[in-house]
Amino acid sequence: LHLLAVGAFAYFYFRLYRNIQLLSDQNYKWVHALLFASLVLLSSVELDNLVVWMVSTEETYKAVLSDVHAYGYPILWGLMAMLLMIIGMNKEKAELRKLSLISFGIIVLKFYLYDVWRMNQGGKIASFVVLGVILLVVSFLLERIKLLLKDKEEQHREQ
Repeated sequence: LHLLAVGAFAYFYFRLYRNIQLLSDQNYKWVHALLFASLVLLSSVELDNLVVWMVSTEETYKAVLSDVHAYGYPILWGLMAMLLMIIGMNKEKAELRKLSLISFGIIVLKFYLYDVWRMNQGGKIASFVVLGVILLVVSFLLERIKLLLKDKEEQHREQ
């Protein structure tokens, strides 16, 4: 039954995303943000359920959830923000790219202001290496966006 509910939510989100163009410009931006935030929330809960179901016992339940919240959430949220950035680039939607950058900011703040202080030394080193990789990828994507916008502007001037 749980997987049926997830499937129903996926269908609901798909239909909502398909019909989002019918909204006014002001509502369009808010619905995108609400849709993404609810997808992040739903995915986070599903990650908790999946990990607890697969590896948890009664004795390790709290420790497993703590690890999922410290390590799993930033990875999941980062992947979702990266996917949103790629979709925003492919569909040329500035609001999706902005939402992605805001998400990256929230992830970095959550991870480095809250989670890092509870990690061991090896975890801290690994997390800062991952942060460097994420920032490099995001800067590469932003540079690509600038080049695409510049090319479009030049094509528009030529016409």
